[in-house]
Amino acid sequence: MRVTEVLVPVVVLAMVVLLSPVASLLKAAESPELIFAVVTQEPKDKSHIAAQILVKDQVAEGLLLPTEETLRNPMWKKLELCQGVKAEAIATPTGYQILNFRIVGGRMLPMPLQGVVGDCFLRKALEFAPLVE
Repeated sequence: MRVTEVLVPVVVLAMVVLLSPVASLLKAAESPELIFAVVTQEPKDKSHIAAQILVKDQVAEGLLLPTEETLRNPMWKKLELCQGVKAEAIATPTGYQILNFRIVGGRMLPMPLQGVVGDCFLRKALEFAPLVE
């Protein structure tokens, strides 16, 4: 038996053992998580929407990035300022890639975002107040 006949299977087995934790980390990084968000800026381009996003009890400013399928959804096209979103998303370096979503009312949002949506509606009302006589 030559050394290469023995060495090749050992090297392959070692690579599988060493790379399996890396593969599981990559798979875990791509698993969707449940997020809630409130649109905080008037969405001009529906391919990236600025929002306050709640993930694991932390609220932060971020971007909602729809997939091609989500972008074609008529409800996504009607998304506007101060609307709440409940979504399954994957965290990316630029924002949250939206896989599946539902538009929800302010009362359906978790408590940390209810203040955000309330402030958003107040700002929106104050912008329109001078126009009403």
